[in-house]
Amino acid sequence: PQVTQGLNKVNAGYKTPYGLAKSSWTYNDNHFTWRITIPPNTKATVYVPASAPDKVSEDGNKASMAAGIKYIRTENGRAIYEVGSGDYVFDVIN
Repeated sequence: PQVTQGLNKVNAGYKTPYGLAKSSWTYNDNHFTWRITIPPNTKATVYVPASAPDKVSEDGNKASMAAGIKYIRTENGRAIYEVGSGDYVFDVIN
């Protein structure tokens, strides 16, 4: 997602050959929440808008320690993770 001034909520879905991929996010007062669904039997690379991986949590736990999530790197203001199929809730407070 690209957080843009004046846009604080987005909700979208896309039907893939493996099932529905969903993404919805909100941004308020430097708090970013991103809910995603990755279809079964797939994986995704997700770019979470965060200045550092220690600012990112998933379902209340550090994202880098959460099951099914692998931290890759930080690049251009994004913490990049590889995730397996399932539902995720990323939170970032900058």
